[in-house]
Amino acid sequence: MDGDGGSAPSGKVGCPACDGDDGYCGSNAPFGSVAGRPFADRRRVEGPPNEGVAVGCGWQALVAYINIGCYYFIGVPLGALLGFKFDYGIKGLWGGMIGGTLIQTIILLWITFRTDWEKEVEEARRRLDKWDDAKQPLLANVQR
Repeated sequence: MDGDGGSAPSGKVGCPACDGDDGYCGSNAPFGSVAGRPFADRRRVEGPPNEGVAVGCGWQALVAYINIGCYYFIGVPLGALLGFKFDYGIKGLWGGMIGGTLIQTIILLWITFRTDWEKEVEEARRRLDKWDDAKQPLLANVQR
């Protein structure tokens, strides 16, 4: 391994799940070549930066619907249109997916700016107070 978690010992790039240890992922998979290295890295590919804000506020379901809508109903059709109909090839496919991500970012930014953060703070404080009202600490019965 080369330390970044993306290479199998043979020098071929394996999938993140099996690290290239089985014959398929290390040699025959689409990401089994050096050209696939950017896609086979173990680091998590992140969505838009403001996605974490929405998930942190407890809006996971809303973010999931926005994510699915932007990628599968905007990004994929736009990519197929650009890639195949207008003959941009892989650039069109990538452009469509980037377009879907851009739409997702704009929607999540709009939601973030429209949020009443004072109300969110009060809800978080109320949730914390609910835990604070416990009669005994969580680790009170632990033997030392």
